[in-house]
Amino acid sequence: MVGDQAHVRERSSIGPGAVIGRGTGVEHDVAVGAGTKVQSNCYLAARTEVEADVFIGPGAVTANDDTMGRHPPERPSRGPLLRRGCRIGAGAVIRPEVEIGADAFVAAGAVVVADVPAGAVVMGVPARQVREVPDEDRVSPPGPG
Repeated sequence: MVGDQAHVRERSSIGPGAVIGRGTGVEHDVAVGAGTKVQSNCYLAARTEVEADVFIGPGAVTANDDTMGRHPPERPSRGPLLRRGCRIGAGAVIRPEVEIGADAFVAAGAVVVADVPAGAVVMGVPARQVREVPDEDRVSPPGPG
């Protein structure tokens, strides 16, 4: 489902059961996995990959170019990778090429400048890990070891 006033650009894919909220921008070459929920007024930058069962809170923003257009032409921009079951809070900002691990939790308003391990809870500016997501709150609880 794609909400009103949202736009989905060319070569992007939206998986089965995914929701793109009102006023959200999905740029070109973005992949949104099955069952993902993108709330209203979000921005998914070109070449962002969102796996299945991800939650993206209202007003969250991804970026795909740290140089503001001054990179060499042979270096294409690349958005972040949001792994299965991760949750992104309202108003969070995710920098280019950052990976948010499976079942990780990014607090509202956080600015993520580095990779987030699977199952980590991060918050702040810049985002820092404060604890782990409890097993019962994970899409896929971690195995032994």
